[in-house]
Amino acid sequence: MKKEYLRMIEWLQLAGVFYTLSMMVGDHRLQTLFWKLGGVTVGVFMGYWADRVAIGRIVADSSDLRKVARAIVILACVYGVTGGI
Repeated sequence: MKKEYLRMIEWLQLAGVFYTLSMMVGDHRLQTLFWKLGGVTVGVFMGYWADRVAIGRIVADSSDLRKVARAIVILACVYGVTGGI
């Protein structure tokens, strides 16, 4: 069960790296780039778990429609986080 909670943790760690880099670099263009990349990775993490909690797991024989539904949920979360909603 513990492994279940660590699923997709790499995306959250990557977001931390991007946010840290945004605070460390001096160029404002790179700061903005790293900040946005951090937002995208947090959105992917949140979107995966929102879909997982709301709808459930995807297995090898899941329908294509189910896979598209997950992609839409993740896209909505990424859009919400990066758009500041």
